[in-house]
Amino acid sequence: MTRHTTGRADVVETYTYNVLGALKTNARVVLDDQRPKLSGGGTAGAGVPANYGGQPVTLNSVGRVTAMEGATLAYTNLGNVKSVTSGSTTDSYSYDAFCGEPCASRRD
Repeated sequence: MTRHTTGRADVVETYTYNVLGALKTNARVVLDDQRPKLSGGGTAGAGVPANYGGQPVTLNSVGRVTAMEGATLAYTNLGNVKSVTSGSTTDSYSYDAFCGEPCASRRD
């Protein structure tokens, strides 16, 4: 991708993707997309990077992100984000019964 800004030199950013279609290189920064294989040994490219901003990205047994950048995520039984806790702040979410869209949030 080339970004053109009037009065400045063009900036070329390069992106590459792994076999799952997830970013592998973002603006010349290589992402750690390797995670342990579910069966057998070794690692394979994943849809979610193993690290982000120098901190690990934690997944639960079904592949949902449960911790990232110091925040903890909790999910409903239907797999929607129930809450995000960062430090002493928790944002809670409820969902529309018809389409699953967030309809309200609350900050504690």
